[in-house]
Amino acid sequence: MNGKYTVLVIDDDTALLKMAHELLSEQYAVSLAKSGREAVSLLEKGFAPDIILLDIVMPFMNGYETFERLRNIPEACDIPVVFLTGLSEAEAELRGLQSGAVDYITKPFVKEILLTRLATHLENGRELRLLHRIRPVKKAVEALTPWELKIARLAKEWLTVPEIASRLSLTENTVKSAMKVIYHKLDIHSRPELSGVDL
Repeated sequence: MNGKYTVLVIDDDTALLKMAHELLSEQYAVSLAKSGREAVSLLEKGFAPDIILLDIVMPFMNGYETFERLRNIPEACDIPVVFLTGLSEAEAELRGLQSGAVDYITKPFVKEILLTRLATHLENGRELRLLHRIRPVKKAVEALTPWELKIARLAKEWLTVPEIASRLSLTENTVKSAMKVIYHKLDIHSRPELSGVDL
C-alpha cells in the first residue's frame, strides 16, 4: 500500500464507487464494498481500513444498520466513519452524527471538500491511536476468566473471530461479546494493543 491510508467506500451505486475510486486512489489505498453485508464480512475477516465512507440508503442493510454492525466488531469499533449520502434532511444528518459517525457528506460532493474532510478525520484518528499506544496499558490479566484468556491469546495471534469460534467451539457472537469484555478489563481499545499485554 506504499504507506498510504486505506479508505473503504461502501455504496450500492457502482457508478459512485467508480467515481470515489478515481477521486481517492491518487492519495489513498481504496477498497470498495457494494453492500453493508459485504463490508461487515470484510471487517469480520480482519480487514482494517483507516476510515470508512458509508452510504445510508442501501437495500437489505442500510447505512445505519451497517454502522451498528461494524461497531460490534471489536477490531473495527474505533474506525472513523463518514456517512456519504444523497439525503439532505437535517434529521438524517442528526441521526448519523448521534450514532457516532465523525462526519456527514451529502452527494454529489465536491472533490476538494471530501479530500479535506478525509484528511482531517484521518489525522484525528491517527492521533487517537497514538494516544492509545502511549497510554500505559493496565495488564489486568488476572481479571480474565479462563475462557477470556484463551480467546485473548488466540486474538493476539491474529486469528479471525470465526477462526477463534471454531477453535474453541463457541459461537461468533460469544467471541465478539468476550472480546469487548476483554478489552474493557485490560483497558485497551483494539487488537494491536494486545501485543503489549503479557498473556
